[in-house]
Amino acid sequence: MDIVKANFPITEDAFNQADIGVDSLTYSTTLSVEEVMKYYRNEYMAKGYAERKELRTVSGDSFRIVFKGDLSSQAAVTQSEDLGGGSRTVTMWLEDV
Repeated sequence: MDIVKANFPITEDAFNQADIGVDSLTYSTTLSVEEVMKYYRNEYMAKGYAERKELRTVSGDSFRIVFKGDLSSQAAVTQSEDLGGGSRTVTMWLEDV
């Protein structure tokens, strides 16, 4: 697992990684939607974060999940979209909740 500026975990197969602003990152992966969701749930729960289930959206081959774990007003948001051709994009950022 690699960690970037905002301490976001990324999958081992990550490619096309790019910082897209302050506390934001995007990359591509070949993992399925289920595998990516499971990966982030495991990673954030291991750090003591809890999923904000009321903010979760899952639709077909895309999702948005939100984890809150510290006393700040910010939460870690992870969103993923199918790119076709066997890969998907994963974008993460910090957001006030």
